[in-house]
Amino acid sequence: KDLLGGVIAKSREVLRFAQDDNGVVVPNIVRDLLGRVTAKSREVLRFAQDDSELYCRPERSEGSP
Repeated sequence: KDLLGGVIAKSREVLRFAQDDNGVVVPNIVRDLLGRVTAKSREVLRFAQDDSELYCRPERSEGSP
């Protein structure tokens, strides 16, 4: 809860986290959506949820190609 800024999982949803070889910790769902792609250094991965709340999609941070 604290890591997610007060966001609480929906009922029956389990938030799991994975750590890659570089020590980056991401929610498993994010890792799965990205196909194990890791952000470049200084790149911030942000995620947006559409109005249907069916999935999250990665967004590029401002200034990223």
